[in-house]
Amino acid sequence: MKLRLPVRLAVAALLVFLSRALFVPPALEDYDSVNFALALHEYDPLAHRPHPPGYPVYVALARLVHVAFPDPAATLGLLSALAQALCVFPAWVVFRRLDRPRAAAACVLLFTCPVVWFNGARPLSDSVGLLFVLLTQAVLLGAVADGHGLGRGSALAGLAAGARLQSLALTLPLWLLTAWRGRRLRAVALLSLGVIAWLIPMFALSGGAVPYVAAFHETMAMAIAIEPVHTRFSLNMAARAASLVLLGPWVAPPLGAAMLGLSLFGARHLWRTDRGGLALALLCFGPYLAAHALFQQVEAIRYTLPYVPLGCLLAAAGMAPLAAWTRRQAPRVGELALVVPLGLAGALVTVPGLSVLASVESPPEAAVNAALTLASDPLAHDGGRRGYLIAAHYTLERYLDGPPASIERLPGGPDDSAPRLLRYWLAGGRQDVLFLADTQRTDLSSIDPRAQRVLGRWRWPLGADRFMSGARPLGTRLVRIVAPAWVAGPGWLLSLEAGRPEQAARAPERVAYLRALDEPAFLLIAGRPGDDAGDCSVHLELAGTGLESAPCTEPFVVGRTLRRATAPGYAELRIEPEPRANGSVPTVVLHGLDYSSRGNAGFVHGSGWHAPERDEAGRAFRWTSRHARSLVHVPEAGARLRVEGTVPLRYLGAGGLVRLIVDGQEVARLHADEPGFELAAHLPGGPSPFRDVEIEVDRVFRPDDRQKNGDRRELGLRVYDFDVRAAPAPTHPAP
Repeated sequence: MKLRLPVRLAVAALLVFLSRALFVPPALEDYDSVNFALALHEYDPLAHRPHPPGYPVYVALARLVHVAFPDPAATLGLLSALAQALCVFPAWVVFRRLDRPRAAAACVLLFTCPVVWFNGARPLSDSVGLLFVLLTQAVLLGAVADGHGLGRGSALAGLAAGARLQSLALTLPLWLLTAWRGRRLRAVALLSLGVIAWLIPMFALSGGAVPYVAAFHETMAMAIAIEPVHTRFSLNMAARAASLVLLGPWVAPPLGAAMLGLSLFGARHLWRTDRGGLALALLCFGPYLAAHALFQQVEAIRYTLPYVPLGCLLAAAGMAPLAAWTRRQAPRVGELALVVPLGLAGALVTVPGLSVLASVESPPEAAVNAALTLASDPLAHDGGRRGYLIAAHYTLERYLDGPPASIERLPGGPDDSAPRLLRYWLAGGRQDVLFLADTQRTDLSSIDPRAQRVLGRWRWPLGADRFMSGARPLGTRLVRIVAPAWVAGPGWLLSLEAGRPEQAARAPERVAYLRALDEPAFLLIAGRPGDDAGDCSVHLELAGTGLESAPCTEPFVVGRTLRRATAPGYAELRIEPEPRANGSVPTVVLHGLDYSSRGNAGFVHGSGWHAPERDEAGRAFRWTSRHARSLVHVPEAGARLRVEGTVPLRYLGAGGLVRLIVDGQEVARLHADEPGFELAAHLPGGPSPFRDVEIEVDRVFRPDDRQKNGDRRELGLRVYDFDVRAAPAPTHPAP
């Protein structure tokens, strides 16, 4: 007996719910999810409970579920599972309106799509947003077909924006078409009422419209600065973005390639057979797809979820010729049988990841628990020890809300962590710091690396890692920081978060802080002129006493030895450009600083090194030019130098020569036949503690010559690690 359609849809919804609810994670696993959890108790977008735009409709629904499930992770995860179960009904309607014969096949592909399935268990707003989008589209498509439902669709479109603001890109284009054909004033009024229903309460809870708009503008400005492709365009980045946008929803490249191929065939098939349905489908999902590719963080795989229905619809249409042939060969084989292999492939990709999500402690939770365990250890407070102070990057601070009262915590905030730690040390703080670090941030480079010790690292295990692309934080470190010998203040470009070179060049001051050492020390500084032409010199001043003036007409390095300090605490190191004869002040970019006792090794990079950046996997590195020079401090016992990086063989070809030169003498070389390389050498001590180290490559390229992106830099090698450590010369036993 054939089940009626409502029963079949209800059974499908139940299966969707169970396949998600069984894998709800035991803890919060993303910065956004923590913000949503905090909003369950106190709604305040200005305090990022949750972050702007505020998600008031989503939070209201989450609070209803929270009544039955006290645990925040369970509340938010089960709400996602429930939302996706309910998506079955409007998804069926949307697909029937757009391509009636293949609605069932498109539904199967949609709910077995890995990114959809996986996010049906995550404690985030994406699934609820998808539900509102599909509900709105289902009603508006009905209005397109028969003229009924424009009022309901308008109100739903307004409410959908309160669940996820991005839904406007998925509902407004279709609403504009429908409203243009129908009763426009009534449609505008009901859309406005849908928005007002959540906007006014949100303003009231945020202290008014003006503070909210300021907070929203700040959040969007930060996102625009780091997320979109168009702000950092290159052909490589555009190609990678296209791959993430088109293949990302299916996670596994072979499955993504198969779905993309079917989608292209489907678009061709619909163009020939149903151009009206294809146009409506593109109107529903195309604007968001374009906006995501250009204006969102394409690495965040969950952002692909709203346009997955388009890919599933086109892929189902792409099976039409194969389905026709199959029916001729085997009349009893239904069209749905053709999507079963793809559905099974989706399950094989997704279920292992969901199993990890449901059973493994997330990286931020693991790092926070480790820090709290250490900080709670009674031994940390015995024997005159001062215990630990806990600090964190902003993406991890929210996990610390409500720690035990006995644990001391550095006050948080959205600003960089290094300035807050600097203020603590300058105020006399001497406790060891347990710092929860986001592995995607580099601002700890502004703090003496010798004072830092990594106590633990956590990342998502295999299986779940590829689903978490774009999560914040993706990985965590627990770093113990003792009182550092130096901390860079404003005006230093030592990390990716410190800004762009042109911003550093315009800094009003350039200050670092050096801790008094009870033994002789060395100081290394590196910089280069800004965009100004003409003469340039900088004046160095330590604790109010002039050290020297150095020319800065071209990239410069300064190496000095310092006597034992007499005053305790931190002394202020100021570096100021000296006015020219005509009264103008040159601009200077400071990009290297090191300071320690004479018994340690240290270095700064000089000419030929480009500013830090990230590779395709998010790892920090520096490009070299043809000649990349560094100034190295070598203690009397000597030092060991190791350089590790990659050669862009795609642009330079194999066989290039890479040389390591110290004080004009070659100490190591290699022919680059493989992408990865490592150079190492021992640097003996000598009368002068400073050595000029150069990495030379005989082949370079300019990105603009290959990608036409305006980047005329001369690039040679990618260097990921440049390490110098005090070490005596190796001894070799006599034969």
